[in-house]
Amino acid sequence: MGKRTVGIFANYDASEKTLCALYLAEHITSKYRHVVWIVPNDAPQRSRYHGFSHKWDTQILSFKSDIEQIKTQLANCEMCFFFEENERLRSFLSETTKTITFLDA
Repeated sequence: MGKRTVGIFANYDASEKTLCALYLAEHITSKYRHVVWIVPNDAPQRSRYHGFSHKWDTQILSFKSDIEQIKTQLANCEMCFFFEENERLRSFLSETTKTITFLDA
């Protein structure tokens, strides 16, 4: 059995949504699952948010530049949390995805 993957689509900045996504990602990885954190835009290295979480600085995937890698990572995605809406990303999820949750309030 392969890794059980959870996708998170959220901005990567110092917002309240990002802090919630960070907490969720850390909780999931501390248990047993693999997390794919996808951001809407590229996060430049010189961004003021670079270093927000040193672990995730190198692991986030950008929806603008990492499309093929995102498709591959989401092929076995069990559940996906959307902190921002994105219909195109939702279309990448396979039929085996059990749960899709929209947390955009």
